[in-house]
Amino acid sequence: MIGKSIRGILNYNESKVSAGDAKLILASGFAGEIERVNFKQKLARFENLNLLRPSVKTNALHITLNFDVAEKLDNLKIQQIAMAYMDRIGFGDQPYLVYRHNDVAHQHIHVRP
Repeated sequence: MIGKSIRGILNYNESKVSAGDAKLILASGFAGEIERVNFKQKLARFENLNLLRPSVKTNALHITLNFDVAEKLDNLKIQQIAMAYMDRIGFGDQPYLVYRHNDVAHQHIHVRP
């Protein structure tokens, strides 16, 4: 999913965390401990990057990676998959967040670069 609403994508994932349906498992390119980074800090990080490139019109990307229901992956393996995926699409050096969702039967993650 692409668009212009960083806040909307971030809010979607954070509301899932608040409801107990997701967990932030990786914050690449963010300073400090993952548990201590709040919504405003996450949003500010992405918005500050956008200020560096005001000509960019589509500045929000929301990626989901879905795994077979039979796969039983721990957080470390999912983090490795997410990092490899981001490297391969050329976004490995960009700040991004990885949320593990547990709101449906199959394992999946949402990545917000």
